Amino acid sequence: MLACPKCGSRLLRARTPHGFVHACARCGGRMVATAILRKEGSAREFLNDAWLGARDEGARRGPACPRCRRPMAQVDAPGRTGAPVTVDVCSLCGSIWFDPGEYAEVPRQAIEPSAAGEPELSPEARRAAAVATVRSMQRRQEEELGAEAPVSSWQYLPAILGFPVEIRAPELGSRPWMTWAVALAAVAVVAATFTGNLDAAVTGWGFIPRDWTRHRGLTIVSSFFLHAGLLHVLGNVYFLVVFGDNVEDDLGAARFALLLLSAHFVGLVAHGVFDPHSTLPLVGASAGVSGVVVYYAMAFPRAKLGLFFWIFFYPKWISFTARTALALWIGLQLLGSWEQVAGFSNVSALAHLGGGAVGLVAALAARRGGAAKAERAGYQRDPYQR
Repeated sequence: MLACPKCGSRLLRARTPHGFVHACARCGGRMVATAILRKEGSAREFLNDAWLGARDEGARRGPACPRCRRPMAQVDAPGRTGAPVTVDVCSLCGSIWFDPGEYAEVPRQAIEPSAAGEPELSPEARRAAAVATVRSMQRRQEEELGAEAPVSSWQYLPAILGFPVEIRAPELGSRPWMTWAVALAAVAVVAATFTGNLDAAVTGWGFIPRDWTRHRGLTIVSSFFLHAGLLHVLGNVYFLVVFGDNVEDDLGAARFALLLLSAHFVGLVAHGVFDPHSTLPLVGASAGVSGVVVYYAMAFPRAKLGLFFWIFFYPKWISFTARTALALWIGLQLLGSWEQVAGFSNVSALAHLGGGAVGLVAALAARRGGAAKAERAGYQRDPYQR
């Protein structure tokens, strides 16, 4: 998600005759690529001063670029009336941020047919534009090559172990503090049980379908943070951290926490309905995490994931979209539910499906609300960003 560098609101992608720009429906600011400005016939002097000023190491630094998060350079460029207008320029992304009213101050010039819509730049500005273009191409190439192998070296370990890794993920507009806090809390609780008696903790504070009011109902919450072992908690925390950051970024911290709690609760209900008289304790954050995973796949269906698929002893890297991953996940949970009901598995796939159902409902509700807001603002939403 791209966020406004001034008010923090989500930027919406708007179509123009020369390409797409990202605009803020709240404050009216917009981010425009210099390539689009050249097509629109922006004056050569304006673009020259903007580029050269952005490349100056002593330039004032303003807010972070919505795309790459690097501080943008604040540059004074000649405006339409001759008076300077201060704009924020990102030399890495090749874009300029215009505060409300600044875009109208950009001077225009007639576009000569022989120039093919590209006003001439000075040699220095050309070099700066070439560097930015190359870096932008490299970034896009890295995203495309990510379909062939993990982007970061640390991703090889979970990918080899069979965990999906993000190789083309939506951009974050804020830090996922709630996701990190919940993950750390789960790890801390498990670490505390390791120093004591794990079996006693699971038995005493796990959720038991036969007794919902045990410990005054606190087991409904405590069962989320308790886990049966190290691998159990690491698996849940991995999925929470990898997919939860984008979901929290999309929903906000409060609604993200509500999604986790609701998915966990509905997962407990689905598990309890299967065997309401069971006295076996249920622990783990899987139901809540399932809600997050389903929301992620619904909100960002074109996000790219990958993992190593083992054919005998030979790993083969495969990549797939979040939409495909969701279909596979549903199939696995349905199979797991059959095994659970038949007594072949101690993993509560029914709880996973219950939590996933909450994620599905939340994603559909958020999509409906976001589409209505975008329509009122008069912008076309980016199909890749929910």
